[in-house]
Amino acid sequence: MLLGKDDCLYRIKFDHRIDISSDVKARIGIWSADPTLRGSAALNHLVRFAATLLPDPPKLTRDQVEIVGVEVMRYDVVLVTAAIGRAMTAICGPMDPQKPWTEPWLDPRHWMDLKEPTRRLHALHRTLLAWGHIYCGHPEYAKQLGVSSSRMQWLKGQTIDPRKVSNAIKILSAWSIKKYDPLVCALIVAREWL
Repeated sequence: MLLGKDDCLYRIKFDHRIDISSDVKARIGIWSADPTLRGSAALNHLVRFAATLLPDPPKLTRDQVEIVGVEVMRYDVVLVTAAIGRAMTAICGPMDPQKPWTEPWLDPRHWMDLKEPTRRLHALHRTLLAWGHIYCGHPEYAKQLGVSSSRMQWLKGQTIDPRKVSNAIKILSAWSIKKYDPLVCALIVAREWL
């Protein structure tokens, strides 16, 4: 959207087709009503903008932008200013890449993240739901859960007992409703895969 001299907002589909000065163009952003998602261009722009607000703006690599984006998306982006603040805090902290979690059907003894058990259980719940949708022939539903294409391809190659997946989804759904101790839930889920 571009604000014209007549105080009307004009929708611009292709920003390279408009002729404006470079200083005005630097202050223009492309805004959308779509939700901010992990890995989206909007989130990456928000992280890069947050870096420019710091006293000594660091040059962020693509991996660092993704790591900061994950930190920002721990909570829903409702207020952009709060998301920018979370991004600035994450940029100032350690930006070590998080090693990928193992799945309980691959290693039932070492799949749980003890530092963030709630986040890990929610991620497992989403993964199992995505696998179920892929298994039933509905990958578009897995995509709606926010599962990346590469992750969907990986899940297609996994041979998992559908009954165990169903039981684990029931356990995780009950846990998310009742809100009991996540480590107890992790033990119950791990027992399914042993």
